[in-house]
Amino acid sequence: MYFDPEIQTRRTRPPRNDDGGDSFHSDWLSIFKYPGRAYGRSSCRMLNDRELHCAEIYILLNCMEVESYVAQFDSELIQRCPYLSDMKVEKEREKSLASWLKYRVENGFIPDQRIREISYGPSKVARTYPAFIVNGYRFHTRQYG
Repeated sequence: MYFDPEIQTRRTRPPRNDDGGDSFHSDWLSIFKYPGRAYGRSSCRMLNDRELHCAEIYILLNCMEVESYVAQFDSELIQRCPYLSDMKVEKEREKSLASWLKYRVENGFIPDQRIREISYGPSKVARTYPAFIVNGYRFHTRQYG
């Protein structure tokens, strides 16, 4: 006897630490496409200014779709100040890249809607979870155990 494919049986049940596979949307930015899923009861908390800035810079510097704009920012910075060391360029990038990108978006220099959306920065409200499942592994916070 065979069941319909949508009926879950012991043989068709996903593994215990299944991260959800490749069920992401094609129009998402590359940084948000990594398969994984949160686990446990969620709670909300407010991010302080430092956490908010760190999240924004992390997304901008690790998103493939933003790489060309980061390179453009760096070249403009080096044109203005040609004797900056690499360390000073990195510090200036962390300090000013987000505002530079937002200025470019507001003045119509960036047509990509996805880049326009992330230029406004992350929400101050963060949803936290006690565990996250990725690549078949489950990671817990210290409080969760």
